[in-house]
Amino acid sequence: MALVDVALNCVRRGWYVFPCVPRTKRPLGGLVPNGVLDASNDEVKVRKWWAAKPDANVAIACGPSGLSVVDCDHGNATEADARAWMERAGLPTTYTVHTGRRSNPKDGTPEYGVQLYYSEAMPSVGEFSLAGGTGQIKSHGGYVMAAGSIHPDSGESYELLMDGHLAPLPPVVRSLKTERKPVEDDGGPITENRNIRLTSIGGKLRNAELSAELLETTLLQINEERCVPPLSEEEVQRIAASVSRYAIPEPDVEVTIGGKSAAPKEPVDPWEKYHTLDELLSVPPGKFIVDGILYDNSITALAGYAGDRKSIVSLNLAASCVTGHPFMGKFAVANPPKRVIYLCPEMGLRELAKLSKNLGMLPYVGKTLFFRSLDKSGKIKLSDLTPVELDGSLVILDTAVRFIEGKENDPQDMAVFSDELFRLRNKGATVWVLFHSSKASVAQELSLQNAVRGSSEIAAMLSMCWATRLNEPAKRFDSTSRMYPLKVREFEALPFDFGCDRVTAACSIIGEPAPVAVLKDRKADERRAIIRELVQHDPDIGVNRIQAVLKERTGSGGNAKWVSTEKKLILRGTTGGSVLREE
Repeated sequence: MALVDVALNCVRRGWYVFPCVPRTKRPLGGLVPNGVLDASNDEVKVRKWWAAKPDANVAIACGPSGLSVVDCDHGNATEADARAWMERAGLPTTYTVHTGRRSNPKDGTPEYGVQLYYSEAMPSVGEFSLAGGTGQIKSHGGYVMAAGSIHPDSGESYELLMDGHLAPLPPVVRSLKTERKPVEDDGGPITENRNIRLTSIGGKLRNAELSAELLETTLLQINEERCVPPLSEEEVQRIAASVSRYAIPEPDVEVTIGGKSAAPKEPVDPWEKYHTLDELLSVPPGKFIVDGILYDNSITALAGYAGDRKSIVSLNLAASCVTGHPFMGKFAVANPPKRVIYLCPEMGLRELAKLSKNLGMLPYVGKTLFFRSLDKSGKIKLSDLTPVELDGSLVILDTAVRFIEGKENDPQDMAVFSDELFRLRNKGATVWVLFHSSKASVAQELSLQNAVRGSSEIAAMLSMCWATRLNEPAKRFDSTSRMYPLKVREFEALPFDFGCDRVTAACSIIGEPAPVAVLKDRKADERRAIIRELVQHDPDIGVNRIQAVLKERTGSGGNAKWVSTEKKLILRGTTGGSVLREE
């Protein structure tokens, strides 16, 4: 397989790739000057890279790709050894690559390196030891060579050992930490764990009271002379800067009390509580699931009063995500989720089945669409949802109150609910959660404060909040509706009106999204056109009759004074409209 096809196969899996110098692990500086930071899953860009350098090795940036790769270098001599080690270590079967390593560079003994890919990124682990195997965890800030690339030392290809879906990141891998073993520096070539070895050497040099400037110069020289292959100059400078953060240690003063020395305290790095530069730079760019409506891996709310079509809107959203049809005929499904999980303990199976059929969702049930209604026995808790279910899913909760363990107005109960929503998101899900708005605010304009019932804890944690409301509440089944963006973090959104088919429940946008004032003007213009039609047909028509026709056609008769003024303007030949407010 050509290396461009290797790269494109990775892109189609949703992974971010970049080219390396042929037969090496070094980023191809002419095409990706920032190395792993320039990784992309844009097919057009990837094709251009490999058109420029067809034999470039393919590297996968783990962090942006949502991967943690267990890279086991040592401990196995054969494929049988490697499979036995995976079982012994409790590592689930997943997409696995046999690396190009064939022998130990120190003594030439046979080695069978494997890389196990798991979904969900984590902090990289410099060196681990597990069940007799040793190696590294490549994730945030790290990268691996794709199957099909050529190993720089052996000249052998990385080969796909086990294909298939990625298994979720297992707890045994998540718990691994870098082993802080003392490394003896023999002054020879550094062929493995180059970052760790240079960091260790840098620490000793810093303890020897080297300045930051001299430390960087020395590490650059060591890298050039001893690392095989050398790290990039930028990487060495980053190591030097990291080591130089620490103050040159003062001589230890030992205090002896009662003839016994106090036990030494484990050194604590105060900076570990913060994100690293690698973690920040490895964050993939944001993307829409549905353009202008729903952001990937977000917690988005839809709020409204009872009967304001929250469930209908959400079922239309689910239908768009599984069928690929634009939401409300307007908003494109840019990045469909792997699956939709619709949890609706407020709706019966009969109604759910009817709506699913009308919206064209039945062919997807059990494949990319999973429902649970009030007719399913037992109560489901959010904690029951497993990583396998959550990864890449859109989870729709209809409604929030059915999943809150406690009271909506209790800050502690709502904090627990917020934490649970964050757990879903952190496991790779996008959450769309419905809220009943407070009945006390029916006469008010919807706002974030009155739309989302419960403590302020909920409003604070939402990425986005939409509200929906009937334009004519008195005509529940015939009224159009309006969607309002009440809270937006990562993109601009505007209100829009939509209609709902009484038979199928399919929703369709009316006009284009616009500020509320513009939407109100559109409604007024519609009524003005009706008044003009009536007055031109019968100049003597009464205001009461005009109001009756308006109510029949639009759901509202309008204010009598406004209707009277509009009639007079039309009779005078004025078309600009009344300066009075319609309602």
